[in-house]
Amino acid sequence: MFNKYIHYLFKSIERICIKLSSGTTVKGINLTNLKSIEIPVIEEREQHQIVQEIESRLSVCDKVEESITESLEKAKALRQSILKKAFEGTLLSEEEIATCKAAPDYEPASVLLEKIKAETLRQAQDKKKKK
Repeated sequence: MFNKYIHYLFKSIERICIKLSSGTTVKGINLTNLKSIEIPVIEEREQHQIVQEIESRLSVCDKVEESITESLEKAKALRQSILKKAFEGTLLSEEEIATCKAAPDYEPASVLLEKIKAETLRQAQDKKKKK
């Protein structure tokens, strides 16, 4: 049998073997359970075709995974950039800031900070009362 085919075959039945295994310290599979696992016997030419198809699909998975990893890294960098601009005061243009200040629900950061402090103090007092 073709070595790569055997490798992928065993990877495909790994969960079945684990499910059939028993033991407390070291898990093992008994011969009866092992014999119950069906292993297809196919020609070497078909084995090569199966391996080629598996590797082709795994290659696609690798590319997708790489793309996801790159996207996550870009998202982290973008998040850091946004936070940096926000704390530098350069996130919004002067026009955007003026539009925000003109909104009816606008409140300056100082008011928000006072609300947060008051809420934190209230929670601390509630916690003391419960004790």
